[in-house]
Amino acid sequence: MSKWKRFQDRYPNADLSRFTQKGWFDDKGVFFVSKNGNELIDVFDGDNFSKEMKKALGLPVGFPLELILNVKPELPITAKKKNILEVTTLLTLKFLSLHLILSKLVFAIFSKN
Repeated sequence: MSKWKRFQDRYPNADLSRFTQKGWFDDKGVFFVSKNGNELIDVFDGDNFSKEMKKALGLPVGFPLELILNVKPELPITAKKKNILEVTTLLTLKFLSLHLILSKLVFAIFSKN
């Protein structure tokens, strides 16, 4: 798959007029062209995008890029609506257990002195 096609798949809302391809044959890179036209930034090289570039990519400005581009984030807890009460109860019990352990530890430390 060409980089241009990968670019279009990854950023479907991008303003394509702000991007160009440069390179040889099938190894063309995709570059962002700044408003002044002098600066080219490789889209696939790094993640430090300017606000201007994020806007041209169709991404929300001011939001961490890692969260925007992670299409399928892995969450530690997956709960359906019917399981939310169970998950909340489980988390509460774990928190209370941790609180009890810490309380006992603090009490043991201060009771020795």
